[in-house]
Amino acid sequence: MPGTLGRPDGFTLMELVVVIVLISVMFAVVIPRLDLGGRVGGLEKTVRLVTAQLEARKREAVAQQKARFLVLDLDAQKIGQEAQEGEAGTGEKKADLTPFPEGVTITQVETPGKGTVRQGQVLIRVSKEGYVEQAAVQVSDKSRKLTLFFEPFLGGIRQVEGFAELDSQNT
Repeated sequence: MPGTLGRPDGFTLMELVVVIVLISVMFAVVIPRLDLGGRVGGLEKTVRLVTAQLEARKREAVAQQKARFLVLDLDAQKIGQEAQEGEAGTGEKKADLTPFPEGVTITQVETPGKGTVRQGQVLIRVSKEGYVEQAAVQVSDKSRKLTLFFEPFLGGIRQVEGFAELDSQNT
């Protein structure tokens, strides 16, 4: 059936091309964003875990006006908060530690006061004002190595590809 005003039914080739280009652009923008969540590797998860744990210790320290400690257990490959008194004053202390993602290891932690530590537990102090003790935490998986620098006054974490030491963080 012919269209009104002498125009045949259907779309012109130009109209179809414009619609296809618009749909292609939308897919090019949306698909990579959707795919990102499923492909986050172990090191990226580790950076998020360390950042979240550090932020939690800072909030606790400021709220309670008491120094708190971030625990890095190099033997068990876990992170968390220092042991707290048990319930009902039993005197029992329980540490709240979370394992690192599978395949990721902490190889060493360096602080100005403790030097380089490769085994056991390391306590990173967070002051009651929310300032974080300076530290360099080296983590790795099968294919990558990262150094996480704890920024004392900014209270954040800066990541550097490869292994680096505290005295080289400004280079």
